[in-house]
Amino acid sequence: MSDTETEWRRYTGPALGAAVLLVYGQCLSFSFTNWDDPQYILQNPVLLEASWETLRQVLRPGTIPGEVLYIPVTYLSFWLERALFELAPWAVHLTNVLLHLISTLLVWKICERLSGGWLAGVVAAVVFGFHPLQVEAVAWASGRKDVLSAAFSLAAMWSFLDRRWTLCILLAIVAMFAKPVAIVLPGVLVVLALAEGQSLTRGRLVAIGGVGCAGLICLLLNQTAAPLPGDAPVAALRLAHVPWILTDWLQRLSLWQPSLHYYEWPAEFATLAWVGAGLILTAVAGVGWAAWRKQYVIVAGASCVALFLLPQVKLLLSYREFITADRYTYMAMFGVALVVCLLFERMAVKRSGLARCCAGLLALALVLPTVMNLQRWESASALWEYYKEYRDSGFAYHQLGRAYLDAERDWTEIVPLWEVAADKLPEDPEVLFDLGNGYTALGRNEDAFPLFVKALSLRPDYVEAMVNAGRAALLSGRPKAAVTCLSQAVAYDTPFRCEVYGNLVQALLAAGDPTAAEAMRLEAVTVCGGVKDEG
Repeated sequence: MSDTETEWRRYTGPALGAAVLLVYGQCLSFSFTNWDDPQYILQNPVLLEASWETLRQVLRPGTIPGEVLYIPVTYLSFWLERALFELAPWAVHLTNVLLHLISTLLVWKICERLSGGWLAGVVAAVVFGFHPLQVEAVAWASGRKDVLSAAFSLAAMWSFLDRRWTLCILLAIVAMFAKPVAIVLPGVLVVLALAEGQSLTRGRLVAIGGVGCAGLICLLLNQTAAPLPGDAPVAALRLAHVPWILTDWLQRLSLWQPSLHYYEWPAEFATLAWVGAGLILTAVAGVGWAAWRKQYVIVAGASCVALFLLPQVKLLLSYREFITADRYTYMAMFGVALVVCLLFERMAVKRSGLARCCAGLLALALVLPTVMNLQRWESASALWEYYKEYRDSGFAYHQLGRAYLDAERDWTEIVPLWEVAADKLPEDPEVLFDLGNGYTALGRNEDAFPLFVKALSLRPDYVEAMVNAGRAALLSGRPKAAVTCLSQAVAYDTPFRCEVYGNLVQALLAAGDPTAAEAMRLEAVTVCGGVKDEG
């Protein structure tokens, strides 16, 4: 390392940290979005208050409604933010940014050590810290599990390289219970030892074995979490999309395509999948060539990409409306950074001036789209408006309408969006239900009623649709239809059951059956202590 590089190295850490804060600092002014944040953070029963009881629930498997993973470390971080800052959006976003900052610095240290060059380490940190694909995990409040698991995973990897075996195991355990993607760490540690040219000594084997045992325990505990939603998928068909996912990711990695927060399944098995299959074979051949030439850092980088992408297979085998997401490749970017840093190190040896010029251009090419990409996470409305520009899907229109509703926009702006969504998704009960509510808000009860009925035909136990269909029928002068819907709804033990009794009594009176209305009123007194009249 030259004297100049030695001098620059002294300021590298503070400079990288300042750059991360400068680029991602705008996240502190962002609000929560309607994309998972309400269910898993704002309305999560274990995060409504910071108490010993909710803390026990955070640590107990299977207590988070709808959560399919056992990630107590992630929810513990939210619990602490509830205790200290009342889950203020700025505090949640600040934690994410700081975790990303820590990860970026660790990538710099690890890659500099493995490549042996200052510039290579900086380039690796720039790739990991400022690539547009990293934005989702950092700017999205619910991306906490990704940035938290990554920070502890990278800390475990650094401890392994620094021969602190016990600390490595402890950090890896925390990473796994922030997000189980870290269970691939034993394989990562093996390739890191290979990249450093070290043999698997007793200490390294103990560390790798300890991390592996922790991974097995994590895997077992995650089996006790809530079952995955939906019907069992056709596994062979979904696995066949792996090449498609890889090709699509490579296009976004190369900035050929914009990054989004939601990638829908292709309408049909695309030709792109065959291109991806060819790329996979080419990559395998390339890694084999690198191993033959003893370019172990390249082998390690490619192996880390493959290992950290491996959990994507679980996503394919489970039921999801989307096929992939940028947050699932957050840690895979470490492997990409490792490969890129070695290429720059080779360039710096021969032409240091050219390498520095290319490093500057690369940083500029990554930072500019990242800054633009961050702005879409400012609010739920901005998020879905951005998505709608690139994907003309019913899902986008539906979510944008919900974002407008949360922002208290006028119904005349919301309903047209849901009309488009219903036209594109005519068999989606949630879309039909929301559009029915929009029509009801505009006084179009005649139009709302058939939408609620259709939603019920698609989901027979949709109690909210029963209630709203009954109200729409009552307000549009069809008391008998209202009685039918509300009689079904009142049989369910729901938080709004007493209101349903009130509507049913009104519907029975309007249908000319005062005897039944009085009987229902008496039943309401027994069940609810009286009738709550919703009018």
